[in-house]
Amino acid sequence: MLGKIDEIVSRVVGFSTAKPFLILVIYACLLVGSAIAVVNFLSVDSDSSKMLSEKLDFQQRTQAFNKDFPALKNAVVVVLKSKSTDAADHVAEKLVSEIKTRELATDVFSPSVDRFFKTHGLLYQEVDELQTTLDNLNKSASLLANLRDDQSLNNFFHALLTAENLGSGADFDPAFLDQFYGEVNATIEARLDSRFQPLSWSGAVDADTGEDDTQDETVIRVIYATPKLDFSLTKPAKVAVLGIREAIETIDPDLRSIVEIGLTGDPVLRFEELESVENGIVLSLVFSLLLVSLLLAFLYKRAGLVVLTMMTLLSALVLATGFASLVFGALNLVSVAFVVLLVGLGLDFSIHAISHLYDSPSSAIRDRLIEMGGGIGGAFFLSFLTT
Repeated sequence: MLGKIDEIVSRVVGFSTAKPFLILVIYACLLVGSAIAVVNFLSVDSDSSKMLSEKLDFQQRTQAFNKDFPALKNAVVVVLKSKSTDAADHVAEKLVSEIKTRELATDVFSPSVDRFFKTHGLLYQEVDELQTTLDNLNKSASLLANLRDDQSLNNFFHALLTAENLGSGADFDPAFLDQFYGEVNATIEARLDSRFQPLSWSGAVDADTGEDDTQDETVIRVIYATPKLDFSLTKPAKVAVLGIREAIETIDPDLRSIVEIGLTGDPVLRFEELESVENGIVLSLVFSLLLVSLLLAFLYKRAGLVVLTMMTLLSALVLATGFASLVFGALNLVSVAFVVLLVGLGLDFSIHAISHLYDSPSSAIRDRLIEMGGGIGGAFFLSFLTT
């Protein structure tokens, strides 16, 4: 069998060497055609969920879940962490407004600043917790009423004094104002230490509900933004992710110093993966070609043979990419690695061919080529199929 293949390859090589101009023209047309096919037809499907068969059980369950809850799969999640409830809520409200204004997402939702929950949030509290909140608001009513029209520092301290006098004459202990004093004291100390710490009203009012900002508890707020994804692009979430990062940069630096902001969610993870793949594939290709060229120079010790081998390798890359664009159309995140693989696997053919050419006793190059085809043609054909 191999002998028959050797004979066929030898005849093909003989025909090619007999009509070199025709072969070069055909080869050039194939290269140009491959390049045109790559430009017009090749795309990248960056949806990593499609890399495995849709018939797998877990894939079917995942698809059913994503169909019922599409916002969870495609949502960019902005996570805010802070010791201050007010600061976290203010930053969340600012980011929601920026994301909507910039039209970075089709849907934006943040429970802590959503209009419905801000209006009806008390309905979700337990009865005891709700009673405590209402008691605190009732005790703070006079203070808040005095600050409604005049929010100056002088009126703030005057309102505190008035609230304490009213509390002393009422049925409740004015000690509830101790939390206000604690918050004011913390803000003043921070300013004296050149630190930014705004007065936390929620910490002052909710002193008995576990929302005390003076404790070392971290408040977490989340924003769900569903961006428009175009999987025909290498980075389908690029516009949304970069836009949200720019929106984060618009937040006052003082607020960002006390509110930690991070991005997560499937689109963000995919975006960072694609950045890594994109940067890695270019670096690995350049590095591979450089090392291969150095290895060939050490092996051949002739610059002409190095150039010939590299030209063959690069043209093979063009042909392989053209073939992929016509047969498969789209490459996923794994298949793009064929570029680097072909550098290592495809190089062997040229090395073996040139080695056999120089081992041949014949003096004419055409005779050497025909002998090379007849000697290793079968092995080349089998290696071609596996590669």
